[in-house]
Amino acid sequence: MMTLARTSLLLLLMNLPARAQDLKAHPRLFLTPETLTTLQKRAKEGRPEWKALKARCDQNLLASVQWLDADAYPSGGGIGAGYQGDGYRVGVENLGLCYQVARSVDPARARLYGRKGAEVLSRMSVPADATNPRAPVPLHDSGYGIRNYGVGMAIGYDWLYDVLTVEERKSVYVALDLWIDSYEAKGFGHDHPQGNYFAGYYATKALAPLATEGDDPRAAASWKDWLERVHQQMVQPYYSKYLAGGGWPEGWTYGPLATLNMSWPILAAKTARGMDLLHDAKAPFLFPVEQASYLMHFTWPGRRTIDQRGMHHPGPAPAATSASLFVPLAGLLERFGDPSAPLFHRYAREVRALRGDTAEPWQEMLFWDSAAPEAETRALPRSYLAKGMQSVAMRSGWEDDAVWGSFTAGTYVGNPDSGEMDFDQGTLMISRGDRPLLCAAAPTLMRHSPGTQDGDAAEQDVYDDGFGDNDKNPALGNRTLENIFYVRARRYGQVSTVPDDALTHLGAFEDGGHYVLARGEQLEDMYRKPTGEHRPVRRWQRQVVYLRPSVFVVEDRTETLSPDVDQWLAFHLAGTPELVNGAQGTNRFVVHASEGARGVVTTVLPAGNVPTVVDVFHRKRVFRLEVRPGAKAIAQRWLTVLDATTDSASSPVAAAITGTDAIGVLLRGAVDRAVVFANGTAREISYPGGNGRTLHLVNGLTGKSRYLIAVTTTANGRTIRITQGGDRTASAAGVIEFEVSADGKVK
Repeated sequence: MMTLARTSLLLLLMNLPARAQDLKAHPRLFLTPETLTTLQKRAKEGRPEWKALKARCDQNLLASVQWLDADAYPSGGGIGAGYQGDGYRVGVENLGLCYQVARSVDPARARLYGRKGAEVLSRMSVPADATNPRAPVPLHDSGYGIRNYGVGMAIGYDWLYDVLTVEERKSVYVALDLWIDSYEAKGFGHDHPQGNYFAGYYATKALAPLATEGDDPRAAASWKDWLERVHQQMVQPYYSKYLAGGGWPEGWTYGPLATLNMSWPILAAKTARGMDLLHDAKAPFLFPVEQASYLMHFTWPGRRTIDQRGMHHPGPAPAATSASLFVPLAGLLERFGDPSAPLFHRYAREVRALRGDTAEPWQEMLFWDSAAPEAETRALPRSYLAKGMQSVAMRSGWEDDAVWGSFTAGTYVGNPDSGEMDFDQGTLMISRGDRPLLCAAAPTLMRHSPGTQDGDAAEQDVYDDGFGDNDKNPALGNRTLENIFYVRARRYGQVSTVPDDALTHLGAFEDGGHYVLARGEQLEDMYRKPTGEHRPVRRWQRQVVYLRPSVFVVEDRTETLSPDVDQWLAFHLAGTPELVNGAQGTNRFVVHASEGARGVVTTVLPAGNVPTVVDVFHRKRVFRLEVRPGAKAIAQRWLTVLDATTDSASSPVAAAITGTDAIGVLLRGAVDRAVVFANGTAREISYPGGNGRTLHLVNGLTGKSRYLIAVTTTANGRTIRITQGGDRTASAAGVIEFEVSADGKVK
C-alpha cells in the first residue's frame, strides 16, 4: 500500500510544469533538439537562409559593438543601439542563432559568434544609473524600449547561455527584472492588454522567466504571474472577445512587431515547457493563427498594402506588407501545426516576391522553409469577418487587380489612452489592386511620391486634425478625415468609446455570392458628447451592399438633434472628382488619377443633395466629397453608389427608387439591377421596378421569413410588390434576390 508521504510526492511530481526542473535544457525559446537538427542540416546543405545569416554574423565579428551613447547605426557590420534598442535586439538574435547552428557545423566559429553576442548583451544590460549615458533607461519614452531590450535580452540569455559567465548571466537577469518592474509600475498602457507597448511587455514578461529560471531567484514567480494574471486574466479574455478573427487596432505601423510579440510567448511556452496555450481546452489563445487569416483578407489584392486603418507615419508605403511580418508568421503557423499553414505560406511567398525583401536573417533561418507545403490561395473565401473588431473584408476575387473593400462597425478596442485606433466606425474603404478609390485619408496624404519625402508635409496637419486644441482653434481636433457621417458642433467627430460604454456593432454580415451585405448599427454611440450637451448625432445606421465585381451601394439612416445643424457624409477619394452627366436628381463624379480613372461615385439621395469637393489640406492628393441634404430635416435617408471601375463609360448609371416603405437605386447598365432597402417594419413594400430585364436585391426584410413577389405593369411602368406569406424565403440577413424578365415575369 502506498504511504501518504509517497502519495503526496507522486501528486507533487504530477504538477511539475510550473517547476524549474521541468523546463527544457537551454536553448528553450523557440528551439527544440529537432528544430536545431533541421537547421544544422540546412546549414550543411548551404541553404540561402544560412548563407545570409552567417554572412551577417561574420560581418559582426569584424566590427565593434557600440555603446548606447555612441553610433546608433554603425556601418560595416557594426552593431549599435538603433532606435531604442532595436539594433541590439536584432544583433543578439542573429548572433545567438548563428551560435546555436554553428555549434555542430563549425564549433570554433560558433564560439566567436557566442562571445560577440555576449558583448551585445553586455551593452544591453548596463546597470541602471541616471548619470551613466551608456545605461538604458527602462522608462524612457514610457517604456517603449521593453520590446527591444526585454525581448532581445531574454532570447540572447537563452541562446547564448553556454558562453555566458555567471556574472554576465546575473547582469542580464537583473536588467530584465528591472525592465519588467519599471514597466509594471509606470509603463504606458501597463494596465490595458492591447497596444504595442503592452505587447513588448507581454513578450518580455513571458520570455524572461522561461530563459532565466534556474538562475534568477525571481523567475518562477514571474512566470506564474505572467501565466495566471497577465495571460489568463488580462490577455486571453480580451483578445478572445475583441480581437477574435485577428486585426491590430493601432494599424500596421506598430502592428507587425506587436503581432509577433503577442505570438512569441505561445511558441516559447510550447518549446520550453511543452504547454499548448494556443489550444488550451479552457482558454484557447488563437490570436497568432487568426491573425494570419486576417492579413490575407485585409491586405489589398495587389498584396502590397494592409488595410490602412490606424496610426501611420509618413513614408513611401504606409501599412506596407513586409517579409518581416509574413515570414515569421508563416513559420509560427507551421510550428503550431495549424491547417492554414500551407495557405499562408503561399501567400507569404507571394508577398516576398512582390516586395523583394527578406525578414531579419535569424527569422529567415528559423521560420522560412522554402520547401514547406503550400496551398492555392485563390480558393479562399471572398469575404471575411473579424468578429472581435466587427470588421468585414470583401473582394471580387483573389487576382492581383481584384476589387476589394473593408467596412468596420465596432467600438474602440485599442487602448483608449493611445488614440492610435482610428475614430472611424462606419467607414468603408475601396481599392482595386493597389489603387484606392475610397481611401484612408491620413496615410494617403502622408505617402511619399517616388523619390521624394513629400508626405512629411502632411504629418502636422493630420495630427492637428485628430488631436488639435479645438477650444483655441475650432478648425482643429474635429477628426474630419474619416469616411463617416458628420454633424457640426463645438467639437465633433468620433471618440474612443470603449465596449462597456457603447452598443455600436455589426448588425448583419452575409455573403450571398453575388453580393455581400454589411450593416453597422448604433454608430451614434461613437460620437463626442460635448460637456453639458447632448450627443449631436442621435442615430446613424449604415448598410453596405457590395455587388460583385465592383459596385458598392451605401445606405445611411441618420437623425440629428435639430434640423438646422450642418450635417454631411464624407467620402475621401484618392483622385480628382469630375462632375459629369448622370441620372436626373443625382450627382455623378468620375474620379481621375494619374494612371486613369479610379472609379465613379454617384450621390443619389437625399433628393436635391448638394455635394461639395474639398481638396484636403490643399495638397491635390486626397479630395473629400461632402454630401449635404437639399432640405433641412432631423431624419435623413442617404444613398450613395461607388463603382471601382477603370472604365467610367461602362459604369452603370444610378437613379433613385422611391417606394412605399422602401427606397433604393436602379443601376442601368448592360443588365439593369435594383438594390432596395426596406424600412424593416412593414409587412408589405412596393416600389417602381424598371422596364426591361432587371435583377433585384431587396434587403431589410425579416430573416428566414417567406414572401410573395408580384409585378404590376401599367403604361407608367412596373411596380414590384413584396408581401409576407409567399413562396420566396429571405436569407438569414433578410435579403431576397430575384429577376424580373423583359416581359414582366418573376424568376
